[in-house]
Amino acid sequence: MSDTKGLTRQQMADRMAYEFQNGWIVNLGVGIPTMCSNTDLGDVDFIYHSENGIIGYGPVAPAGEEDLLLVNAGGQNVTMKPGASVVHHADSFGIIRGGHIDATVMGAYQVSMNGDFANWKLKGQKGGGIGGAVEAAPPLDAAALRVQLAALLAYLRARHRWCVFCGCAYASAEELAAECPGVYEEDHEGE
Repeated sequence: MSDTKGLTRQQMADRMAYEFQNGWIVNLGVGIPTMCSNTDLGDVDFIYHSENGIIGYGPVAPAGEEDLLLVNAGGQNVTMKPGASVVHHADSFGIIRGGHIDATVMGAYQVSMNGDFANWKLKGQKGGGIGGAVEAAPPLDAAALRVQLAALLAYLRARHRWCVFCGCAYASAEELAAECPGVYEEDHEGE
């Protein structure tokens, strides 16, 4: 196997952000998802939503320009885009419960590798638990999700010679073809 490095955390966030469509309201979970707000998407117009009540925020604030009262779900100080607002926590969840969120991006500590909601705490860290993810996750359309997952797996294999189920990048396409049992999880069953 290769010692090729994978994508950086910001590159993963950028890749996710490129999926956002014009007019969407996007809820960003803790961790890498909060980094999506740093991605410049040009003319694509959408709104970032945080359960704590910041609606329409922008990138993480540069050092020295932080407003300590404006934080995203991960506790990072963020900037406000024109037209942004701050609402009560209950109103923010009203947006979620009312079905007004077009996409929710959850972090690795919010969802288990099986796609279940996670509920754990990292040792020595403040906070923890499922947070707003239990409410922010939209109902799943399994067929559409399978298509998106297949596209992501194919992209990772073709572009980075990475197999999620093997958990590694391969040195070459030939090594990937020879050593990896296949694209999907069921290809790896019994390994």
